[in-house]
Amino acid sequence: MFNHSLQEASRLNCLGATMLTNHDFHGALSAFRSAIQIMEATSRTEEAYGKLRSNQEKVCAALEMADFADTEAFFVFNKPLVFEMAPQVVDLSFFNAIIIYNLALTFHHVAVRRGDLNKLRKAVHFYQLCCNLIHEDSTASAASLLLAARNNATHAYLKLGDYEKFREGMIHLQQDTANLSAQGSASLFEEQHLQEFFLNITLAKEPTAAPSA
Repeated sequence: MFNHSLQEASRLNCLGATMLTNHDFHGALSAFRSAIQIMEATSRTEEAYGKLRSNQEKVCAALEMADFADTEAFFVFNKPLVFEMAPQVVDLSFFNAIIIYNLALTFHHVAVRRGDLNKLRKAVHFYQLCCNLIHEDSTASAASLLLAARNNATHAYLKLGDYEKFREGMIHLQQDTANLSAQGSASLFEEQHLQEFFLNITLAKEPTAAPSA
């Protein structure tokens, strides 16, 4: 039952990720929410004891997707993530964090396309929840996911005009990028992605107020 539930959550997450790449945002949100419900129920079972976290590397992959629908010069990691069920490595917190990240990315897309600030706030909420689940995980896969979520949340803060949170996000982004580069392994990223994160750190700025007359 435990493994069956995880397989179903993985299937729904993969389905939602595929829908997201096809810009079926409603379908993606439905699939991710269903996957999260399964993960929450699974995490409460006796069989889940001791499997909430693992210090071993997890197997996950990023799906290709068209460029993010935003003209601002801030790189958003625009790839939904899927995870593979490996019997030797079960990490419920990490798997749940991936699904929540995908949910956040879906809200992020909808918010930017529609100019919907409430959807953007939802994206921030779920990016933060994703970070909370994995911030103590030292594996490269978790560090990659943490960097992606914090980077995208920082973009959302900039769009929302929350410049205090934006500045905090930039500090975390600089630290996370440096830490991941020092590890020499970034399971979710190609070198070009890391360069884009570095460009965000270097170039992204909050708007300057126009001089008063």
